[in-house]
Amino acid sequence: AEVVRAISREDGKEEEKERDIDTLLPIDDICCPICSKSLHHLSVTMREAHLNRCADMVEVATREEEEKVRRANAKEKCRICGVPQDHLSDKERFSHVKQCLRRSSLLML
Repeated sequence: AEVVRAISREDGKEEEKERDIDTLLPIDDICCPICSKSLHHLSVTMREAHLNRCADMVEVATREEEEKVRRANAKEKCRICGVPQDHLSDKERFSHVKQCLRRSSLLML
């Protein structure tokens, strides 16, 4: 990252700090953009590893959320006959599926 020197004047004193030109944050105040943890004490390699772990966790959480939505949407239609079931309770949905299975000879009860 490109670094610039910035002078701040607080309480009449001039203080020079290096700042990351991309974020304009002090170099010693580097944070993870995903979890906001401070990374200033880590080496570049360790920062990279931390960022990769955080990105992986976000990816897994996103996949899990997509799977939840997919399962919720799957409840809306009968997988056998395709009739909408979003208005049915779980018990009614179960009963409907059993009837469909019987009608299609997939369930012999």
